[in-house]
Amino acid sequence: MRDATGGFDVRRTDAMTNAPKRKRPGLRGSPKPFRQGDLDGLCGIYSTINAIRLLAPEVDRAAATRLFSHLMSELPKIGARPEEVVTEGLWRRALERLLRLAARKMADEYDVVLKVARMPKPLRRNTRLDALWTWLSNNLSHTSVVILALSGRHSHWTVAVEISGHQIYLLDSGDLRVLRRCNCTVGHAKKRHSISPEWVFVVTRR
Repeated sequence: MRDATGGFDVRRTDAMTNAPKRKRPGLRGSPKPFRQGDLDGLCGIYSTINAIRLLAPEVDRAAATRLFSHLMSELPKIGARPEEVVTEGLWRRALERLLRLAARKMADEYDVVLKVARMPKPLRRNTRLDALWTWLSNNLSHTSVVILALSGRHSHWTVAVEISGHQIYLLDSGDLRVLRRCNCTVGHAKKRHSISPEWVFVVTRR
């Protein structure tokens, strides 16, 4: 309503004051929203790209987007159905093939030479955490990163970039930042981070 001066009268009338308040839509009682990654299994592809970006700074966001699209389109060629990868993730052999495809793409487009390798066979059969820890310490450097498959507390591919005596530092597509040694094992576990030596890859820039 307008007042005598022609402006708007901002005083609230009794009718306005006593009018029932509209209930604002809010989050109270609403389910926690899902975030990207909660319902998909694309951590293997993200780990591949994150590893490459760390080793090859020339890969900017646009290049990473093109690489992501290329890897998704190549999934059928490595025996992985895209719809299954989205919901179930990548198994070891599929990820190894994907890493080699990505390395080939980097060589063709950027003249960046990347070597993809697994742990030596004797170490893959070793069930001692200190053997895995020593190997990681010897292989992580400014020119190499390690892609790990986690099970137990998480079912997830991630990228290890540094290591100390007590923890592994990660470049992760989710919320993980470190893996504390006291929470890791190479055996089966539900409440700890299980790292299988069979599911470990080192990516090195030549």
